[in-house]
Amino acid sequence: MWNNAGTTFRACVKRAFGQRMGEMLISPQEEKLYEEFYTRWREYAGDPQLGGYPQFPPKISRTGLRKLLREKLAGQGFGKFDGWDFPTEWRYRLPVGPWTVETYVDTGGSSRQLEFKHNIVKDPEGVPLLDSGVIPLLGLLFPIWNRLTPEDLPEAADDLTVLIRHFLNVVPSLLKGIKPTRQ
Repeated sequence: MWNNAGTTFRACVKRAFGQRMGEMLISPQEEKLYEEFYTRWREYAGDPQLGGYPQFPPKISRTGLRKLLREKLAGQGFGKFDGWDFPTEWRYRLPVGPWTVETYVDTGGSSRQLEFKHNIVKDPEGVPLLDSGVIPLLGLLFPIWNRLTPEDLPEAADDLTVLIRHFLNVVPSLLKGIKPTRQ
């Protein structure tokens, strides 16, 4: 079952969406896939040798990573730069109709080297698209990097750019006709 990544991914999406909606949307078989996936994820996260690493990767220059990311993300059309908790965290704010898509980039975590997430709010009130404000499906994609080596940094920056671009490209169709959950 583990080898069918598409089925496992769908089970994770259905479970997260069902929890958000207060419904059980997955079958017992899909629930089993979900549990197996997260059991393995926790094992890999706790033991670098399971992932093929004989030891934890060497330290990276956080300053160098931040500089590289800001250079790669600049001019990509992700919105207006905002030094949210600069220098470790920042965001881009992109207007999409009556909504603003906020893309947060975090390089300051002690348990991760790089993370990003999206938030969609209705401006100027700041009413979130969802009550939690965070788009839960993106969390299923694990947009967290925590084992980067210095050699990995350019590829990680490129991957981050592609992931952000992919989401922002579909946002207009996702938001079409959607009203805030609360006023």
